[in-house]
Amino acid sequence: MNGLERWAVFFRYTPDKEKRELMNEIIMFAEGIAMAGQVLLTINKDEKERARLTNEYKFAVDLQSKTDDAKREGCNEERIIIARNMLKRNRPIIEIVEDIGLIRDVVEGLRDI
Repeated sequence: MNGLERWAVFFRYTPDKEKRELMNEIIMFAEGIAMAGQVLLTINKDEKERARLTNEYKFAVDLQSKTDDAKREGCNEERIIIARNMLKRNRPIIEIVEDIGLIRDVVEGLRDI
């Protein structure tokens, strides 16, 4: 097998674990291929670490987003309950909108429920 063929086999079968013995034989014959193998291992480790960190970051962002959504939802539910109580006491809609901070259409919709 000439040098070009060794490189071709190296690039073709590097990811194939069943060809590991063949890869080790090729690496023993060519120092350049051995160095390339080390570089590929380093790149692979870096990519795995980057993917792991990216997944951790995405998880943290998703968790924070869900927490924020839950807080907003809970706050809106509390404001709706207060607005309903104010409507039951015949408070003017404009006063409810100003005091509670809900949109006028939402408050008017509560009156119909």
